[in-house]
Amino acid sequence: MLVRVLALAVGVLELVVPRQFVDFWMELAAKDGRTVELESWVYVAARLEGVVLVAWALAGLRKRRT
Repeated sequence: MLVRVLALAVGVLELVVPRQFVDFWMELAAKDGRTVELESWVYVAARLEGVVLVAWALAGLRKRRT
């Protein structure tokens, strides 16, 4: 259940603020504070991933209630 709650939180963040979410993780992963330039489709992919995570989390949480 904890995994689904975390997936729900991450999914909502990716849906609401995909640019800030992706940029945060890319800055963390970049070496020596280098600036990383991403294509615009990366943010669309993050938003789609957010949809999948939210759907998976809600489906699992709904099953537990019934």
